[in-house]
Amino acid sequence: MQTEARPLVSVVVPVYNPGEYFAPFLASLQAQTLQNWQAILVDDGSPDKCGEICDNYAKIDNRVVVIHKTNGGLSDARNVGIKIAKGEYLLFLNDDIEIPQNQGEWLQRMLGQAQVSYTGAVGAKLLYPGTNLIQHVGVLNLHIGPGHAFHRFDDSLN
Repeated sequence: MQTEARPLVSVVVPVYNPGEYFAPFLASLQAQTLQNWQAILVDDGSPDKCGEICDNYAKIDNRVVVIHKTNGGLSDARNVGIKIAKGEYLLFLNDDIEIPQNQGEWLQRMLGQAQVSYTGAVGAKLLYPGTNLIQHVGVLNLHIGPGHAFHRFDDSLN
């Protein structure tokens, strides 16, 4: 699969017992029009068959990388994924959400907003399937990052 000449987005996904929502999540990520992404699926010792599902996706899509580890929790799984991320931009998603099917350009729009020179991170809200529960997600520009204010960069729009 060829990738377009856009910066790579590393999508870190901790995987722990997402049940029936995992396959639709993976399909919604693969349906994105932006093709230059890397999915890092961190199997956090999930007791179900998610580790096998991750491995199968990695066999059919070379953008998918799988890490199997003992359970250490959400933050630990994200940190493990960050360590192997190759992208200039970093996105964290949960394993049980679904990017709406009519939002095929969602990742591309998020990346576009994160590339604005004065932007360190871009946030969005996604609904969990079949509920009104919201997950907050965002793309982090690793060149600027959220720490830019600590470096006293000028945040004005002059």
